[in-house]
Amino acid sequence: MLKIITNKSCYQFSPELATDTVSYNLPLTLFGKQWYIMDDYWMKHIHLKITDRCNAACPFCIEQDSNIRENKEQFLANVSRLLYEMDAQGHLSTVSITGGEPALCDYVGEVVDMVKRYCHLAELKAECIAEYRQMNPSTKIRIQCVLHEKGLQSIEEMLTFMEHYKGCADDFSFRRLITLDKPAEDDLLQQFKYYLFNYAELVEQVLKDYYVYETWRLNGILITLSHSNMGLLRRMEENEPDNLLREIVVHPDGHISGSWYRNRKVICPAGRKSTKT
Repeated sequence: MLKIITNKSCYQFSPELATDTVSYNLPLTLFGKQWYIMDDYWMKHIHLKITDRCNAACPFCIEQDSNIRENKEQFLANVSRLLYEMDAQGHLSTVSITGGEPALCDYVGEVVDMVKRYCHLAELKAECIAEYRQMNPSTKIRIQCVLHEKGLQSIEEMLTFMEHYKGCADDFSFRRLITLDKPAEDDLLQQFKYYLFNYAELVEQVLKDYYVYETWRLNGILITLSHSNMGLLRRMEENEPDNLLREIVVHPDGHISGSWYRNRKVICPAGRKSTKT
């Protein structure tokens, strides 16, 4: 299911997401096997999960129990081939380097250099934001917030937060914790939706597969809201062909999956080291 809503009268407060009926008919060959994706920007993104290690203990983090041993040689070899094959077929749009805390990985610099051969990478320091934005006017700076019990507690706090930081951000993003089930109807994100519906301009609401993504404009500030239902994603993947890809995720040991569920839609298992072709 893919639905884009720009008319406020059609806005859905609690959309019922369902199995995607769109045909994934764009072929993509990775590691000698044919896969299919949609001809869509979001489907051409690679997540490089470089490490599970982290020096923080954020209460909302879903990765705290992850513990996949890093394998530098396998990771770099497989990522090199993946980037090469995606780029050669014209299907590489964006790459994110994530974790854990990427800076704790000893070879993060090598990963960055590898990505820079295929994608433009902006190296940005907080004290240089104003100068960088002047030199690169197309750069968009987003402050991303996860709503949870130890964070912002009310709409008033959210508005105060945005007012304080609006001078250095183009966009504020708020999302729920990732859940396996449908969230409560009275949670803070849902309350904020009603507030924005009454006081803000709707830019668009996107209903896609297992997530809702929407953009609002309030007093000149862009606000995005998002929520993913991982339980729905699991059920969808259980009932569709294994050769359809919604995500491409590389894990710390070099294992590559077409799903956030590591052992689903396996593109390249951790036991296989690959070289660029």
